[in-house]
Amino acid sequence: MSWYSRNPDDLASLISLAPLPYNLAALEYIPPPPQTLPTTVNPDGKSLYNPPGPQSKSYTDFPKPIDSSNNAFDFHVYYMPTNEAEFSFAKQLHERIRREFPELRIYKFWDKAVGPHPTAMFEVNTFTPHQTGAFFSWLVVNRGPCS
Repeated sequence: MSWYSRNPDDLASLISLAPLPYNLAALEYIPPPPQTLPTTVNPDGKSLYNPPGPQSKSYTDFPKPIDSSNNAFDFHVYYMPTNEAEFSFAKQLHERIRREFPELRIYKFWDKAVGPHPTAMFEVNTFTPHQTGAFFSWLVVNRGPCS
């Protein structure tokens, strides 16, 4: 029987078998007392005031278990090779990424499905949180019809 065919009570017990880690336990910096965060609202009336503190190490180092020794994240850019306009766009996007992000590992442009991938694609690897954030935000804006 698959997990989704169980009744909700069974599903809750199944989920509880895999306890989640306590997220705050990994914090290396906990501000001095009081350790409760303020509930003060900023002048915009919606966002909460956060007291200043040291910048998170996650801006420069990936949290464990992410291993960036070979690459930390793979971005697979998929396109439909039978659609001439999409093929052309993907080819231009591949070249633009190579020119704009020469520090990233960029694999060849596949014009057919390879390996486990359902359609033609190319892959881009990032190695640092900074690269991952910069490339992800850039790709969201510039990916066009590719997925």
